[in-house]
Formats: sequence, C-alpha cells, structure tokens
Amino acid sequence: MGNIFYTNTAVVVCLLIVMFCSSGNSLADVREAELFEKAYEYYINYNPGKALETFNLFQQQFPDSSALYSVLFWRAKTLMQLKRSEEAAMGFRKLREVFPESSYSLFAEKEGRLT
Repeated sequence: MGNIFYTNTAVVVCLLIVMFCSSGNSLADVREAELFEKAYEYYINYNPGKALETFNLFQQQFPDSSALYSVLFWRAKTLMQLKRSEEAAMGFRKLREVFPESSYSLFAEKEGRLT
C-alpha cells in the first residue's frame, strides 16, 4: 500500500509541475493546480465525498485543462471508493474514448474491468 501511495503522489507532483511550468504561470493555472491537488488530497485521505465534489468543480471550471485526463481517472477512482461502480465504469470508458493516448488510458481499461 505504501508503494502505491508514493507512486500516486509522485505522479500528481509531476503533473502539477508540468501544468505549472508549461502554461505560462497565470493565476488561473495556479488555481487549476491547487484545485487538482486539493481533490487528490481528499481522495488519498479517504474523503471521497469531498474529492468527488472537488473533481466535479475542476471539470466545471477547467473543461479544457491539459490535466483533464487525470481528473477523469481520479474522479472514477473516487466513485469506486463511494461504491458507485456503474458510474465509475462509465468514467473509465469516457477517459479511454476521449483520451485514448493518455498514460491513464491503460489503467482506466484495467480499472474498468474491476468495477
């Protein structure tokens, strides 16, 4: 379990660095990174209700985000924590359809089979 946590945390940190460095560092970009980090923190701290709420807010505020594939993945994982398997499976399918080349697509396919 510890290895998964550190691997996931490393992925999130890398994603935040890429988002922040590649986007010109505007205030909106900082808000985007902060909102993603907050949602992910809720997820890893087993607060799925707040995580889902925050991932949904991210999608509403940043529908064209370069991190949207990551948000879709972690939102679906959050739905799994909430035992909302059908919605989670739909989220994983959406990720694979919209972002088939993303690094999360393979994980989404695997997770989708588990729901």
